[in-house]
Amino acid sequence: MVFNRITESDTDIIKKYTLLANTRNCEFALVNVFGWNDTDELMYGFAEGLLVYRLINSDYAIYSVVSEDFDSDRIFEILEEDARENGKQLMITNVSETVAKRYMEDSQYSVTFEREWSDYIYRVDRMISLSGSKLHSKKNMLNRFIKSYNYEYEKITNSNIEECKAMKNEWMASRKCDESLNEESEIIDYILDNMERFDITGGLLRVDGKVAAITLGEKMSEDTFVTHVEKGLDGYCGIYQAINQIFTTNELGKYTYVNREDDMGNEGIRKAKLSYRPDIMYHKYCIEKKQFL
Repeated sequence: MVFNRITESDTDIIKKYTLLANTRNCEFALVNVFGWNDTDELMYGFAEGLLVYRLINSDYAIYSVVSEDFDSDRIFEILEEDARENGKQLMITNVSETVAKRYMEDSQYSVTFEREWSDYIYRVDRMISLSGSKLHSKKNMLNRFIKSYNYEYEKITNSNIEECKAMKNEWMASRKCDESLNEESEIIDYILDNMERFDITGGLLRVDGKVAAITLGEKMSEDTFVTHVEKGLDGYCGIYQAINQIFTTNELGKYTYVNREDDMGNEGIRKAKLSYRPDIMYHKYCIEKKQFL
């Protein structure tokens, strides 16, 4: 099996095969593949017509197959051969529950998942309407924002990108330059600088003319959009409920679902994402071959 390093010229081919996979797994979104590959060690290839990523470390050859379902026995055979050629143990990550279930009772494999990397997926119509008692508080916060502020919504384009970066920098400064946020700040700039390349859809809210909130994401599949960024300045009550609902209303009507990514194990983020009552918790499994046969 042939693997190649990922370069900017590979954007279109990776996009093509990702969309064909019709997956809702946010790990396969183009921004996540390109933006977080800072070590330039992630490689890609094709097995049985499917896009496959590979990362090799000291112990493992780690693969991710971009598909919700596949002929796992055949794919495993191909990947195990590649792992063996590299003198490494086989590990396959980002496996859907459909595939993982086939191996849970097989003693040759260890099947696990980590809750902190599970994606939160919501129905778009629910995120627009905010109907029902469980989302009543969200709707109240949205209405409070609408009544309290002189606001307007805009799509993010080349004409307002610099304002978006300035707003992001102000948001960063309010966190007293927490070093853990520096990488996130760089990723936001990277997305803003590559909106056309990745077909990014973004929206912003102005309050009294000033950019007070931004959100950015991309098409994941025919029915799913993935939101990568959502930031709002402090001091505007209901700003997050507003940018979420107004952006969804204006831009996501053609989708059934919106994937708002994982919580990274952060309790505050987890509480916020659970409060919107996800329709799907998308668990990503890891399958490890215990030993070569």
